Amino acid sequence: MTICIVSNGHGEDILASELAKQLALEHEVVALPLVGEGTAYDRAGIKKIHSQPLLPSGGFAYLGEIGRASLPDCLRSSKSKKQL
Repeated sequence: MTICIVSNGHGEDILASELAKQLALEHEVVALPLVGEGTAYDRAGIKKIHSQPLLPSGGFAYLGEIGRASLPDCLRSSKSKKQL
């Protein structure tokens, strides 16, 4: 059985890659990062079946030091997605 782990941004990639490492002990596991490059999967040795270009905000809902994405970062991400 192959398990596909889907994640939606840097924070989810980190958590999901840890889960994937454990699942990979008994199953074939692949990753599908929906936002960004999914580098956490690379570090964990989990095969990615696709990755997206890195967005300026790191993901639409990326939580920075102030605890929320800035409006300029969100707008840049939105414009970046339109160009894809």
